[in-house]
Amino acid sequence: MSQSAVPTRQELPPTRLAALGTYLAGHLSVALSLVVILLFAAIALLAPWVAPHDPLAQSFLRINAPPSADHWLGTDQFGRDVLSRLLYGSRNSLIFGLIPPVIAAVVGTCLGVAAAYFGGWLDRIVSRAIDMLLAFPDLLLAIMIASVLGGGFWNVVGVITIAFIPGFTRVARASALSVKQEPYIEAGVSIGERAPTIIFQHIIPNISAPIVVLMTLWVAAAIRIEASLS
Repeated sequence: MSQSAVPTRQELPPTRLAALGTYLAGHLSVALSLVVILLFAAIALLAPWVAPHDPLAQSFLRINAPPSADHWLGTDQFGRDVLSRLLYGSRNSLIFGLIPPVIAAVVGTCLGVAAAYFGGWLDRIVSRAIDMLLAFPDLLLAIMIASVLGGGFWNVVGVITIAFIPGFTRVARASALSVKQEPYIEAGVSIGERAPTIIFQHIIPNISAPIVVLMTLWVAAAIRIEASLS
C-alpha cells in the first residue's frame, strides 16, 4: 500500500539583513551605538545643507559672541559661526577617518597575503620593508612622507594611507601564514586551483576579521594624524 506524498513547506534560511536585524533587536546597546554613528555620519555628509552659516564668513561685529538663537554655539575670534565650522570640519574628519584605513587595508592585505602565499624573495622583500617602516611611529612616518609629497587635501589622505599600509601588511601576512597550512588550502592546490582563486576565495575571507578590527581601530588614529599634519 503506497502512501501519497504530502507536500511540506520548507522555511528558507534568514537573509543576512534579517539576521542583522535579529541581532540588533537582541542587543539594544549595539543598535543605539549604530544609530548614533549613522546620525553623525549623515550630519557630516549633509553639512552644506544643514549648516546655518558659511563656515568661512567673518563678521567683526560678532567676534567671540556667546551662543544665541542665530549662532547656537557662538562665534570664534574672527566672528565665524562655530556650529557651521564644526559641521564642515566633521565632514573632513569623516573623509580622513574612513578613506585612508580602507585603502590601506586593501593594499596591505594584498601585499601581506601575496608575501605569505608565494614566499621566497617576495616574502623577504616585503618583510624587510615592513620591519623598516614599522620602526617609526605612525605620526613620525606620516610627517616624513608629508615632507616629500607636500601639503594639500588629497596629499594628506595619501600620506596617512601610506603610513597605515605596513601595519595591515604585517597582520595580513601573519594571518595568511596560518590559514595557508589549513587542509582546504592544500586540497585546492592539489586539484589545480589557480593562486588568485585560492587567495581571493579562500585565504582573504578567512583573515578578514583581524583586518576589519584593525581598520576600525585606526579610524581614530587617522583623524589624529590629520589633525597633527594640518
